[in-house]
Amino acid sequence: MGAIGGDIQEISYSNGTVGSGTIYVKSGETSTFDTGGFRNELNVDGAGQPITVKTRVPWSMEVTAAWDMNTREDIEKLSAIAESLDDTTWDITHINGVIYSGVGTVTGDIKGDGKEATISLTVMGGGELAKL
Repeated sequence: MGAIGGDIQEISYSNGTVGSGTIYVKSGETSTFDTGGFRNELNVDGAGQPITVKTRVPWSMEVTAAWDMNTREDIEKLSAIAESLDDTTWDITHINGVIYSGVGTVTGDIKGDGKEATISLTVMGGGELAKL
């Protein structure tokens, strides 16, 4: 069987201060993931011999979340998570059945698009995203 791409079904979060909840991602939108860990940069010395520079990077995800201003408090909850000093556990469920999990927080601007009913959401954390 080949690879199966597609939508994220849901993103659930759990934070000691804010509580638990679910963020729904807009269907048909691109989502990006970096599972974190180490990345390499390659340089060379005067003799042309390689110098590998290893750098640890955080895990991250960027998605377009659906936003129902009338019945959900997604922007308020995401802002509260960004303000919280407690860790937040994130579980990301993909349509192919894979679930990634990591501990992190909301980063960047938290802005809702009233016309499109969406929120651009970036979450980053230390360590790596783990496949459950």
